[in-house]
Amino acid sequence: MNQLEKIDFNPTFLAFMDVLGFKNLAKKNEHAILVRIYQNLLETLLSYSTIIFPKKSEMKKIDNDKGRITLKIDQSLPKFNSMIISDSIIIWTNDANIAQLQRLIFTIKNLLNLGIEMGMPLRGAITKGSLTYLKLKDEILSYNSVHSIIGHCIIKAFEEEENQNWVGCILNEEVISSIPPEYIKVLENHNLITRYRIPFKKEPIKDNYAIIWGDEIIKNDVERVIRNAFSAHKKCIDNGDEIKIKNTISFLEYINALKISKNSPLENNNCQKTLF
Repeated sequence: MNQLEKIDFNPTFLAFMDVLGFKNLAKKNEHAILVRIYQNLLETLLSYSTIIFPKKSEMKKIDNDKGRITLKIDQSLPKFNSMIISDSIIIWTNDANIAQLQRLIFTIKNLLNLGIEMGMPLRGAITKGSLTYLKLKDEILSYNSVHSIIGHCIIKAFEEEENQNWVGCILNEEVISSIPPEYIKVLENHNLITRYRIPFKKEPIKDNYAIIWGDEIIKNDVERVIRNAFSAHKKCIDNGDEIKIKNTISFLEYINALKISKNSPLENNNCQKTLF
């Protein structure tokens, strides 16, 4: 007798995020403290989601003079799906339309900032592919609940996440190739993604698209903020962390220079296309 319900997402955009230094975090803190740290992370993330996706009555309209963009929030879009297991955060969309990818990028951008703020630096990758979710039929919360996600896109996202040597999140080539060039330009103009020489571990540094984050961090002492995130919650900074810190600081310095060269915040970008 089949007790499992199968839900297919074909295709989907999937983000795999890893909490850097989790083993160190877990060893240095009692279980109750570790749970409290995670509760704070998740509760704050929920509040960030409320800010990112306001109600229609609270929609922020931006001056549309001279062809400037107007941000529109499509409330018909369903929420994301997510699963958190130990140091892994997996978020995926219901389908692979561009509007959902844009929302996913917004979410990961804020998640990266939140991780630094809460002393839990994150690293990740966004991929595209088929995914199947398995759960018990007519499930009532119990200790023997079954939840499983299966798909090559998870493996690909994990491999690409693990191969990076910094705090950040990349969009893999399959994701970029599925976006029309004009919309890639929209994402760039809105300070959501940028081409950057990604510091990989197992291959030479190469250009790839990464999510722009750290908007508030670059206004402060960047090195101090990043080091504090890596050493928070009694963690020790090792040689591997030093490399990640250096590469992360270099990226944030690049983002700061990029913003200065544009000489305009998000709401002043001159762009012809709407984001949603």
